[in-house]
Amino acid sequence: MISLHAIRVGDTISYKLRPIDMPNDPDRLWTGRVLIVIVDNPCLLDHVKVQILDDGFTGDSELVYPEQIVHHRPTHERTGVENIV
Repeated sequence: MISLHAIRVGDTISYKLRPIDMPNDPDRLWTGRVLIVIVDNPCLLDHVKVQILDDGFTGDSELVYPEQIVHHRPTHERTGVENIV
């Protein structure tokens, strides 16, 4: 599992949908650009909010939990926006 501590706003992640989301193709990898990182907040589960980059879903957003993340690609430019703790 990839640690959310390594993920920053603007990074790109690849992830799979959870079984509870009842995906048609459970092995499909989705791609999203990280908008918000929530980590180590005692009131919330750790997660990221992503803007979906896949065709047909571009611009939509969803919450992604650490166990869903398969790959993390850091961005070379940092936005200056820090993770929400």
